[in-house]
Amino acid sequence: MVGFFLPGYGQHSDLTRKNAKTKSYANVKFKKNKKMAVICPVFHLSEYPYQGIGFKIGDPFAITYRFYGTEKFALGIDFGRAASGLYSNLFEDKFDEFPDTDSTVLIYEGHNVINQNVFSARAFYYIKGPRAIKGLNAYLGVGWQVQFIDVEYSYLQVDRDPPNLARTQPPIKLSFQPMGPEATLGLEYAYFSLPISFFVEGSFFFDLQEGWRRFQGGTGLRYVF
Repeated sequence: MVGFFLPGYGQHSDLTRKNAKTKSYANVKFKKNKKMAVICPVFHLSEYPYQGIGFKIGDPFAITYRFYGTEKFALGIDFGRAASGLYSNLFEDKFDEFPDTDSTVLIYEGHNVINQNVFSARAFYYIKGPRAIKGLNAYLGVGWQVQFIDVEYSYLQVDRDPPNLARTQPPIKLSFQPMGPEATLGLEYAYFSLPISFFVEGSFFFDLQEGWRRFQGGTGLRYVF
């Protein structure tokens, strides 16, 4: 049998095996880095801007959206329904806006909140948390809140003169829109195996029309992308 010798054949095989081995190492390294990135998948400085959408439980119960423009600044919009039970005394006081007449007096019996929708738009400034707690940041926010409220009142109409008859009247509805500035303080944590952030916040709402002063707050999650 006649054998043929091809120059460089053995060297070529060694080189091929070496390249394959190098690629194998590179792939392993890439996967390792990718796995490490999943540990804290959001809020890398080189990846801004981010967006986040989720929900908030509290006052109000709301759908919440946030645009993270930079590491320090963000914009947010919340839309939902207020915890009407916390406003019961305020609604009862609003009944006084229905005027009595010279011959009758209106007596409050109760109310039913048909709608109390809340819209809030705010700007936020983020403060980096302690190094010992990765992914934790505090934030301050200022903005504007508007509420759209419909309340139905039940009441008695009482004659001023004897025999002072009391008559139940059909329910009457009052609609109003308190609005004014809102200040917020919160904490946001984003160091999970999924691209989500957890937050808890408290706000102070001052209504310029009705004169209401309300502390609000809640906690929730956002999906960050």
